[in-house]
Amino acid sequence: MTAPDFVRAQQAAEELLLRSAPDSLPVSPLALLSAMARVYTYEEMAAALDLPLAQVEADCGGADAFTIRQGEQTVVAYRADGNPARRNFTLAHEIAHIVLGHAEMTDAHEKEADHFASCLLAPAAVVDWMRRTLGDDCAAALPRLLYVSPACARQALKRQNFLKNSENYFALEAKFGPACRDFCLSRKEFQVKWLPKDER
Repeated sequence: MTAPDFVRAQQAAEELLLRSAPDSLPVSPLALLSAMARVYTYEEMAAALDLPLAQVEADCGGADAFTIRQGEQTVVAYRADGNPARRNFTLAHEIAHIVLGHAEMTDAHEKEADHFASCLLAPAAVVDWMRRTLGDDCAAALPRLLYVSPACARQALKRQNFLKNSENYFALEAKFGPACRDFCLSRKEFQVKWLPKDER
């Protein structure tokens, strides 16, 4: 069994952010995905195929999303209801399968896709910037800033030391730093502990 390549997944997520994402936060996986695939909700897929929604949901085995590739064409369908933060992670996970070229769904590929999704939605440079700026308030602020679940935010904080060595770290910090600063300064419930001298 092949082990997941977390470094490759991280680099691919960061390169996509630098190449294709706007400078604002939170990252919109739906916008990124729409640029690389035809995207449907399960309801839209059911209507397009003239099938009952229950059949589409049953055919996908209860998954929150799925990706189909035929030649150059990629189609992604996803469950539109439920928790929006979970939906963001699900869509980022599907982006990973496309960007990383996963042809089959192995355990290693699923772990890579989860890691990619976490790096895409909660880039190491942003998490580090927020930790330096807000200290202990960072764990509460990340879900609001990044529109991720508290579990995703906790995972991003745990993986922080591993990811700080990224070659894209400083470019991502420059890209998203102003959005982080604006968020921190606009929220009275968080106490700003640190800002770069030129941003005070």
